[in-house]
Amino acid sequence: MSKLTKLKESQRLSVLSDIYKDWCKSNNMPKHDDGNYYSADDIVLDYYQQMPFEPTEQQWKFLSAFRKIWEYAEEMN
Repeated sequence: MSKLTKLKESQRLSVLSDIYKDWCKSNNMPKHDDGNYYSADDIVLDYYQQMPFEPTEQQWKFLSAFRKIWEYAEEMN
């Protein structure tokens, strides 16, 4: 986490975006019709209403933790 604190907000979010995309790819996560992966918020907050898949328990854990890290990265300044 300490490496993230030294980056500007846009750089932090870019690093996290890359991590998330890699994770989505390696976990065969589905994409929106526009070709982008569903966000962690989309999946965690809207899963029961709109998601075309059911995340595993491990995926839930990652997504929940990732959302917290993303929020933390946004709040750093």
